[in-house]
Amino acid sequence: MKSLSKFLQHFDFLPEPMSFLGNTLYDYIAFVLFFFLLMLLFKPIIKLSLKIFSKIASQTKTTLDDKIVEHFLKKHHTALVQLEVAIAFFLSIKVLYLSPDIHNIVEAAKIIVITLFVTTCLIDLIKSMIHHKYSDANDPRANSILLIFPIFRVLI
Repeated sequence: MKSLSKFLQHFDFLPEPMSFLGNTLYDYIAFVLFFFLLMLLFKPIIKLSLKIFSKIASQTKTTLDDKIVEHFLKKHHTALVQLEVAIAFFLSIKVLYLSPDIHNIVEAAKIIVITLFVTTCLIDLIKSMIHHKYSDANDPRANSILLIFPIFRVLI
């Protein structure tokens, strides 16, 4: 990862290597470039993965897996976008030198982001299944069950 920073230094477009928090400006440029490169790569990878999961799900006997994959295919799910950004950020930050304290904060943030992603996906999937089971929009059972989910989001 540091080799990208050294590669950028060969272009020598800055008069002198400035340093901030133990990293040169070249390190920060490498971080930003790597982040955007990963973001560009993740979109087609996730679309391809969802298509593969869709084909696999369509071959099974149950329809639950079809509904789960359909939920993510319906629109580019916001939780997936958040996951893309988080993974790109956490992989890109490896370009930078981090003090042990900041490294610990980043590691804790990884756990928090993964937990939020999993809970968001689970809540959205459960809501989607409730909407599918109670397809009538005026069904009071579905509406009463769905009233619980904002409480779960606040608690989490």
